[in-house]
Amino acid sequence: MPLVLFGTPMPSSIFGMVGMEAPRSEIIAEHKLGRFGQPEEIASAAAFLLSSDASFHHRPLTHRRRRLHGRS
Repeated sequence: MPLVLFGTPMPSSIFGMVGMEAPRSEIIAEHKLGRFGQPEEIASAAAFLLSSDASFHHRPLTHRRRRLHGRS
């Protein structure tokens, strides 16, 4: 599984250093989109998962635990 990095200040400062061009290029080449992710992309996904619109996609953790242990 390729490493996925986001264009936040920490990776940007690390990969902006002298000598980090090759590792940066390797990571980008391995990623299917060919770029670092953007913070907004994760923020919108997290907001969706926390919203009531995502209620069909997940159940509360307590419900999953009961189902795994044979209880309804």
